[in-house]
Amino acid sequence: MKITKRQLRRLIREELETLSYEEQTIDTAEAESAALERDRAEDIDTVEDAWAGGPNLVQSMDHADAVDSDPVTRGQEIMKVVERARKRARVMREQWGDRAETGNPLIEFAKAYSGLGNAIQEQVDSVVAAYINGGGPNSSQFESVVYEQNPNAIDRALESLTYVARDAGSDGEEIINALNEAQNMLSR
Repeated sequence: MKITKRQLRRLIREELETLSYEEQTIDTAEAESAALERDRAEDIDTVEDAWAGGPNLVQSMDHADAVDSDPVTRGQEIMKVVERARKRARVMREQWGDRAETGNPLIEFAKAYSGLGNAIQEQVDSVVAAYINGGGPNSSQFESVVYEQNPNAIDRALESLTYVARDAGSDGEEIINALNEAQNMLSR
């Protein structure tokens, strides 16, 4: 079984999110000997391996919970805003490389559409034609055409075309509506 880089990243991210940390506990004798309520320094006993990563907490408690704060995060946190911006930048580089934007919505749509590749273009053409010529999202023709398509191709087309198609006016909106309806139908 082959795993793509994207799938591997997702698996690693999921595993980091679900890491379980075992809380180490100390027995009551250790807790009593290390209690900090002593009056004199001579009465304080040291806890063996306190700095070695052993059970070094006298009072094992969740400090965030004690002050009514957000719970402690277990695993890696990633800012969603930065992640979306990086994804959008990567998608734009994949579609157009380092080419500059023209400012013309029709040309930008043409660039994005040509970046899809023949296999996805054919599927987009079929879905949009069935949507427009076949009577819309509730027609049997549209439904039969949609179920013949690869869901990943529809997802990829939506990812690449959504921003530029919306700028292309009502025709672009109609293309995105057709792809959204197809995606909804395939996700049921």
